[in-house]
Amino acid sequence: MKIGIIGYGKMGHEIERLAADAGHEVVWRLDQADNPSAAALDGTRLGLVDLCVEFTVPAAAAANVGRILAQRGKVVCGTTGWFDCLEAVRGEAREGSGLVYGSNFSLGAHLFSVVVREAAQRFAPFPEYDAAIHEVHHAAKADHPSGTARNLATSLLAALPGKTNALADLGEGPVGPDRLHISSTRVGHVPGVHTVFFDGPFDTIELRHSARSRAGFARGALLAAEWLLDRAGVFTFEHVIQSLVEGR
Repeated sequence: MKIGIIGYGKMGHEIERLAADAGHEVVWRLDQADNPSAAALDGTRLGLVDLCVEFTVPAAAAANVGRILAQRGKVVCGTTGWFDCLEAVRGEAREGSGLVYGSNFSLGAHLFSVVVREAAQRFAPFPEYDAAIHEVHHAAKADHPSGTARNLATSLLAALPGKTNALADLGEGPVGPDRLHISSTRVGHVPGVHTVFFDGPFDTIELRHSARSRAGFARGALLAAEWLLDRAGVFTFEHVIQSLVEGR
């Protein structure tokens, strides 16, 4: 593939390294830390590549993705924190365009979310077990809680009858039994750690996914790009994994 990278930070560099190892060519790089305007994504630039990979910041991602789809381009977007704009972005899509988006492009994190869903279903009949989520990321991550933590919360809320909504801002006072507490830590250079707790009166069960480097996210993004190359439409990374599992 001929690839354009939007957001040439640490993830962008990692994607470029793995793309070269896989025989792909990075044709251009757009560092939106210096130029957050989607206007740079014009038809001339997009015409040079088969597909774009976008890892920027929430404030820029929706405009970037929308502009690419409006010009019948294809993009894999690993930025989180913009999904409230997803329907508006879908409206920009034109025939032949394609998007894969997700809260986490790590294959391990995807499998972790499946394990969490199954675990929550097992704990559902036992209300004496409370549940909570804690996530840790590097200090430069803009959104919190992370998109992955929000997705885990959705799974837990769907499975646990005693939980009705998530609570990210703790504030004052106790946490009611119907609230699912999500806590976040931003420190140093941590690629990402997500922990789900099931805490009972006599024991605690912890499920944890710890990313050791950004390479896992970059590999997942390239996997999604290879999958999207011959497809059109709007997909999640979960669609990609399920399709590959089923051999489609």
